[in-house]
Amino acid sequence: MEKLRLQAEAGDAEAQCALACCYDNGEGVEQDFVQSVYWWRLSAEQGYVPAQFNLGCAYASGEGVEQNAQEAFAWWLRAAEGGDADAQYNVAKCYDSAEGVEQDYTKAVYWYHQAAERGCMESQYELGRHYQYGYGVEEDKAFAANWYRRAAEQGHAQAQCNLGVMYDYGLGIEKDKAEAVRLYRLAAEQGNAQACCNLGCSYASGDGVEQDDSQAVLWTRKAAELGNFVALYNMGCAYEHGEGVEQNEQLAVEWYRRAAEADYVKAQILLANWYDLGHNVQQDDELAVYWYRRAAELGDASAQYEVGFHYYHGQGVEQSYSQAAEWYAKAAEQGYALAQSCLGFMYDCGRGVKEDAEEAARLYRAAAEQGLATAACNLGFMYDNGRGVVADAAEAVRWYRIAAEQDDMYACCNLGRSYAVGEGVAQDYSQAFRWFSRAAELGDALAYYHLGIMYSEGEGMPVDGAKAAACFRKAAEKGDPSAQLNLALALVRGDGVEQDEYEAFTWMQSAAEGGKPVAWYNLGKMYELGVGVEADVAEALNCYRRGVELENADAQFRLGAAYAEGELGLSKDTDEAFRLYTLAAEQELHEAEYALCVLYVQGEAVEADPQMAAEWCTRAAKGGMLQAQYFLGYLYAEGLGLHKNLSMAREWYEKAAAAGHEAAREALAELEKKNNRK
Repeated sequence: MEKLRLQAEAGDAEAQCALACCYDNGEGVEQDFVQSVYWWRLSAEQGYVPAQFNLGCAYASGEGVEQNAQEAFAWWLRAAEGGDADAQYNVAKCYDSAEGVEQDYTKAVYWYHQAAERGCMESQYELGRHYQYGYGVEEDKAFAANWYRRAAEQGHAQAQCNLGVMYDYGLGIEKDKAEAVRLYRLAAEQGNAQACCNLGCSYASGDGVEQDDSQAVLWTRKAAELGNFVALYNMGCAYEHGEGVEQNEQLAVEWYRRAAEADYVKAQILLANWYDLGHNVQQDDELAVYWYRRAAELGDASAQYEVGFHYYHGQGVEQSYSQAAEWYAKAAEQGYALAQSCLGFMYDCGRGVKEDAEEAARLYRAAAEQGLATAACNLGFMYDNGRGVVADAAEAVRWYRIAAEQDDMYACCNLGRSYAVGEGVAQDYSQAFRWFSRAAELGDALAYYHLGIMYSEGEGMPVDGAKAAACFRKAAEKGDPSAQLNLALALVRGDGVEQDEYEAFTWMQSAAEGGKPVAWYNLGKMYELGVGVEADVAEALNCYRRGVELENADAQFRLGAAYAEGELGLSKDTDEAFRLYTLAAEQELHEAEYALCVLYVQGEAVEADPQMAAEWCTRAAKGGMLQAQYFLGYLYAEGLGLHKNLSMAREWYEKAAAAGHEAAREALAELEKKNNRK
């Protein structure tokens, strides 16, 4: 040691490095990292490569000197330039991970090459990895396999495992399952967790080795004990299905939980699904959300969607549309179609976000272009109604068709409607019937209603009251108020179905409660006349008033007439009658228009006004009301509120007479007599 010290003090670089190593290891002297750094520096500054490498290591670890990644890199670089393979590897790692120098994959590859050619198996492995994934070089699986092989031949476990994967899947080399298994085994026997897991998978599938569930579990368990989260998950699968072990759902849950706690997203989502559905565990919405959120925070789009879904519906968390929108947005940004569609709906109706039809249409389109039928249907609806896009019936049909061909029942129904009315496509009742029928088969109540209309109106087919009633019944039973109304009317009339006023009353009630204003009017008539129910004037009045509240013109007119005549237990009130008639007339109910005409003629509730009487009478007459046509002829004949005009009087008398109005025939005959006398 004294001789070594004397040589070192005399300036011998090799001796200085050796003395530094003695201090570093405590060999022959008391261990002293500061002294080791001192002597390495003297040696390194003379250009002695091993000392340069060791000094770099000291700076990297902070032993004997303050830790300094930049200084570590600088000394390793000098050693690397001097041909030291270990230093070359360290320089490459620094460039790879941006430690002490700016990240540069190209330079990293250069230095890995230098070290690899000198036999450094770690560098050979790293070169394989860089060529496999295209880090700093053009991706080349064949080159990757060659470098993995050189490292594997030196016993590098991860290189053996990676080369096994390449043989397993034929990446850069010809697929060879048996060779993959051989390499997995070599790495597994060195305790490589991934190789243990892969070897377990090979035994489970029988790829490259005879299938053996017990061996599969043996190697998978080893991988799991080494912390491999895929293996933890696979152990869960083994216990769930009883493969290689006795089936045990409780143990399956525990293994899946361990994988989930190790942040294996697949396991987190599986557990979340199980808690959602109560499968193999007690149903628990809160735990479902917990695991979905764990996966969502790791960036999984499907989990982000599920968190959004649970916030939207208030399952396992306090309901929050704004939170739902935030999570849907995270998944939507990753291109997750379901989230794009749901977020589009929220923008469409302004739920949790500010209403924005254009953004809704954009999101629907993004999801629809990925083939999501619901989004395609919604986008079609946007084009149908000009929401967020320029109205385009043909484009609406195009999107409806895309969704309908995937059996989206709403799209099938909408496409049927487009064909029925000839919007965006040539009118074609046979196609309308085809798509309504498909939507009905899929369970759409509205489609049954439309089929009922086609049968009752004879659209593209003979009128068939029985089939119409059957379709209305199916839609009614599914809760469609329009179908309930039509079925009630059919039952009252015995149209295509045996007359049954009592059942009709039940369906009319359902239609009214389902929001059909005209059903309240009809229900009022049934109470008033005792059709299907014991007559009850008070209930009739209540129904008419409900219809008035819902702005139904028939109810407005009937209640107006009741006030005009003092019916239904009401005191006569022509002012209220006038108000109600006006409301109905503004909706172009011709009976109400004529009723206003009569009030203006009689001067009740309003000052007599022949001109206003004539105006309302003209509206009713043009709408086809016979009494108004007759009376308009009379007004023209007498010059009341209009310039006397016998030819116009004759024209309106003739219209009413042709439709069977007896007074109009008599008036027309009298007009002819007068004309003949002249």
